[in-house]
Amino acid sequence: MSTFVVQEIIDNITYDLIQYFDTKECYDLVNTNCNLYWGKSPRNDSKDNYQFGDNAPIWSLGPMLLNNSFEGGFSLMSIDKKPWAFAGIRKYTNDIAIVLSRHFCFPTIKPITHGLLLPFQIQVAKNLGYKKVWITLNTYNAHLYDIWHVKEFQRNRQSRRKNKLYVNSDQLVSICKNLGKTMVNNTEQLVLEYPIIS
Repeated sequence: MSTFVVQEIIDNITYDLIQYFDTKECYDLVNTNCNLYWGKSPRNDSKDNYQFGDNAPIWSLGPMLLNNSFEGGFSLMSIDKKPWAFAGIRKYTNDIAIVLSRHFCFPTIKPITHGLLLPFQIQVAKNLGYKKVWITLNTYNAHLYDIWHVKEFQRNRQSRRKNKLYVNSDQLVSICKNLGKTMVNNTEQLVLEYPIIS
């Protein structure tokens, strides 16, 4: 099995999610979209993690895809056939997978990552036999916890939005456990833990 595919239609928009277990298969597609993303992004703080080509560090996205360093594969989510969000799954222990590894997503006002990509990766991790998943946030992206797990969740509860993206996001926020700062792969990171629900 080299891929796993799921399609969701929400409010007449088609979301396709595909998991590449041989990550060399998605190298060119991710490379093209990564260049588009970083070519428009004003941020430089994490750019080294998303390099491609001969001079890219071994821990950067390009070499990780070529070397199949994402033990659980790499996800691509498209909106109406346009690539939109990307992330890998890595093994941390036999029971814990790190999801949303080397994640990047084109801007949108909807919770694309937490509404569809994260639930998809949790399902892939479950299929692979993991018991729980972690998201690890470096200092440059720790603000995402406040954006999606605190502010957006509070806003959703007040307005009671019914769109599946928001419902999924709310459900995941409600079961998320903030483990605080932990050393993961030689780097101190904020760790968020989600159980895998049967």
